[in-house]
Amino acid sequence: MTDGQQVTAIGPGRVNLIGEHTDSSGGLVLPMAIDLATTITGTRGGDEVVLVSPDEEHAAIVPLDVADPASVTPGWARYVAGVVAQLRPTEGFVIAQGLRESRATFERWRADPAPVIGPWLAGGLAIAIGLLGAVWLVSWFAPADLTPYYIPGLHGAATAADFRGILGLNLLVLALHATACVAGFIAGSSMHRIAETKTGISRIIHERAGPVAIAWVVAVTTFSLLTQALGLGMTASTLSAQFDISSGVLILTVMPHALLELTAVFLPLAAWLIASRRGEWDELLAATFVTVAIALPMLLLAAVIELTIWPRLLEVVSPLA
Repeated sequence: MTDGQQVTAIGPGRVNLIGEHTDSSGGLVLPMAIDLATTITGTRGGDEVVLVSPDEEHAAIVPLDVADPASVTPGWARYVAGVVAQLRPTEGFVIAQGLRESRATFERWRADPAPVIGPWLAGGLAIAIGLLGAVWLVSWFAPADLTPYYIPGLHGAATAADFRGILGLNLLVLALHATACVAGFIAGSSMHRIAETKTGISRIIHERAGPVAIAWVVAVTTFSLLTQALGLGMTASTLSAQFDISSGVLILTVMPHALLELTAVFLPLAAWLIASRRGEWDELLAATFVTVAIALPMLLLAAVIELTIWPRLLEVVSPLA
């Protein structure tokens, strides 16, 4: 069956001449068919079951991720809710619930975006400044490489290939931090819901998986920041020697594009840190989409500045440019 396809199912009616509900516990019954039946016609697809009946004035809605079938209203839909709760593939609908919550989060943020986006931008900027400070510190101790760097826009005309190369590297880092955001959502929000449906060893594993996954994300992100500081610090040392300027002056020349691109790539990480501090793990999936959407135009602009304005700044400050 495909989504949108109409399906009709008929359940014949019966009466029990002997026994009543004893068959469900292994007992014997003697049923007899009658001329009544229950007919259901529905359309496949969506993330909820919508029930209508000619005997009821209003429709009943049962979400596929219903947590407590006994609380569903109106009461006549609770039997269906119980069937849904037992037969659904739990993991898939946990993610569906996350997507539904993300839609609600989008609506709330759209009404007042400043209190949400503001801390993300401030957090991304703070991480960017911290990383540039670490780069400056590393450049003081890292030996300069005697092989000079080729600077597009300074040593030759900047090309589309140069633009794609800069943008590609930044998108790779953005993707890493966005993945950390999604992992935080799964570990902090979804995993405990899946654990509630498990028993025994499987439940224990799912309960422990969330904290372990969060710790892993922290470790990987920390490692990424350290390697970026080390690699960029060594590059700064080489460029400082190449252009006969101090590493501090060099970092001042890169700030117009570096602060923009670093703030952009660290937006998902900032959202992750804020959510972890507030315990708002269920908002991280929505935060991933929003931060990436904000970061993309910032990265495009940063790449343009790096290829056009940065070479001119080097010409101003360096006697060798």
